[in-house]
Amino acid sequence: MLRKQRAFGSFLLSACFFPALFCNLFVPPVYTSPLSLKEYLLRSWTVQSGLPQNTITDIIQTQEGYIWIGTPTGLVRFDGIHFKIFTKQDSPLKNDRITSLYEDTNRVLWVGTDGGGLNSYEKGSWTNFTREDGLSDSHIRALTGDWRGNLWVGTDYGLNSLDPDGIRVYTTENGLYDNIITALTTDNWGNLWVGTLRGGLVWFNEEIIAVFDYYDGLQNVSVQSLTADYLENIWIGTLEGLFILRDSELIVRYVAGTRYTPITSLVEDK
Repeated sequence: MLRKQRAFGSFLLSACFFPALFCNLFVPPVYTSPLSLKEYLLRSWTVQSGLPQNTITDIIQTQEGYIWIGTPTGLVRFDGIHFKIFTKQDSPLKNDRITSLYEDTNRVLWVGTDGGGLNSYEKGSWTNFTREDGLSDSHIRALTGDWRGNLWVGTDYGLNSLDPDGIRVYTTENGLYDNIITALTTDNWGNLWVGTLRGGLVWFNEEIIAVFDYYDGLQNVSVQSLTADYLENIWIGTLEGLFILRDSELIVRYVAGTRYTPITSLVEDK
């Protein structure tokens, strides 16, 4: 069952919608006084600034400070001034359609592509993983890591776990309702939460514990995004609105005001 977690303070949940322009960067001042939206600095970057594409598929900031941007036409590294673009023409990437990004605890950048498999980037060195290396599919949709150091990879055909012992694959034969994995997140208890295209939300810890779908209050089973907050609530973005699975409950509830809105990205700030 879901366990209660002590509160760590208030939080702000934001939803982003992709594809979208990578154009908004809010830079707060050094002090912590509450500000109105008009007091933040807004800057915009587009293809005219050096981006290869205005459609952004994923974005993260690594521990080194770089902002990495996934686009349908290549991977981009941004240092705040210059854009460096990686494509299959000038890097070991086998596909330019970047779908997902993740940095693990060892500062390894993982890059998922739509057909070119999974790539790792560490200190200038690239490694590529495809079906030939044991992945269930080379079309990557989602990436995350857990407290054990395992990398979890959502593909168009199953869920994959990468660890020093190799690659393990989970599909409908293991209890998943759908093999197309669209979103992944982990909570503070070490549980993995898996979003699928047509099979709802899966609660996973060593094995499939529960599946949440129409019968549990999830009014749209096409999950597009997931995040776990500090209160151990699971926020679920779908093609038709935002839902929440609250800590200690086993019922998914609709978040008012989001009906029929695709929620394709979720993040909680500090």
